[in-house]
Amino acid sequence: MLLHFFLFLAMCAKLAEDVLDRLDIFILELEELYIPKPLLWEWVWLASLVFMLPGLTAVRRNRASSMKVYVGGTFLFGLCPVIGAAVYFFRDLYAFVQHGHAVENVELWQGYPVAVLWYAFLTVAFQAHMFSLYFGVRLILAWQRGTVVKKAK
Repeated sequence: MLLHFFLFLAMCAKLAEDVLDRLDIFILELEELYIPKPLLWEWVWLASLVFMLPGLTAVRRNRASSMKVYVGGTFLFGLCPVIGAAVYFFRDLYAFVQHGHAVENVELWQGYPVAVLWYAFLTVAFQAHMFSLYFGVRLILAWQRGTVVKKAK
C-alpha cells in the first residue's frame, strides 16, 4: 500500500498542471514543461487511493468485509485502468521498439516517447496492484476460515 501511495503522489505531480489550468492558476515553470494532457484512465486510477482506507482498516481489525471492499475497489479502479492504459499505449511502444527514434506519430515528452514513460509507471503499478490483490484475497480466505473454525468450537 505504501508503493501505491508513492505512485499516487507521482500521478498527482503529473496531473497538477491540468488541475491548476482548470482553476485558472498560471505557473510559468509548469507551463514550460509541456506536460501531455491527462487521459480519462489517469483520473480513474487516481480514485483507487480511496480504497486504501478500507484496506488499512481491514488489516487493523481483521475484517473480511472491509478487505472485500478494498479488493474490489483496487481491481476496478486500480488494475483495470492500468491494463487499459497498457493496451492504449501498446501501439506506440511497439512502434518505438521496432524503429527507434526514427518513427513518426509517436508522442514525445522532453525527447522521450510517452508510451515508454507510461510503461515504466504501469509496470510498477501493475505489480503493486497484483500483490495487493493477491494478499488481500489470501487474508479474506484466512479470516473467513477463522470465523468458521470459531463457530465450530
